[in-house]
Amino acid sequence: MSLRVTSDSKAGFKEVDSLPPLTFQEMEKMVRSIQAESIREISTRISECVFNRLNPAEAALIHYKASQEVDDPLWVMSEMGALHAQASVAMKSPPIFSQEKASAFHREFVQFLEQEIIEELKRAGKFVEWGFSLRMTDYNPAEILDKTLTKINVELILGDYPTNYLVYLKVDQEKTAQQGKLALAFIEESQGVELARTTLMC
Repeated sequence: MSLRVTSDSKAGFKEVDSLPPLTFQEMEKMVRSIQAESIREISTRISECVFNRLNPAEAALIHYKASQEVDDPLWVMSEMGALHAQASVAMKSPPIFSQEKASAFHREFVQFLEQEIIEELKRAGKFVEWGFSLRMTDYNPAEILDKTLTKINVELILGDYPTNYLVYLKVDQEKTAQQGKLALAFIEESQGVELARTTLMC
């Protein structure tokens, strides 16, 4: 079972009338059959997405998007002023991650992610019903990200990453039923605002 990343556009999916609806138990069975190769590919995909968020310019952009949902103009002005100042300084500074550190980040982070995903998939019924989330940051790097950064000896400061940043992985039951194979929704969120949603076909 290998992973395939697909567009979330409905045009990319064709309803097949001849396929009967999948039962909850059938989806559970699909989850239990996810192989190590697919878990590695899912973890790699998550690692790539998280890594791309770890820079001041991206953090400022995400904070701006989140601020559109906030009704406090004073908070928005204060927050954006500080973030733009940080991003401006960072643009003149060397990159946070060297090529060597970037490779080390993915290697270590993928290992941590694989362990987390394997544990969650052991509870297949719960995963089908609820999926699971991993917190990457609050106002500091959270556990799984912090452990990775510590291991590769990289320190991030506030402004290098989006705050209250979470990733979710759950079964997309509608697309799984349409396709007759397991479809997982990978969702990124910061400050309660959805940043991106990708479908991973297993």
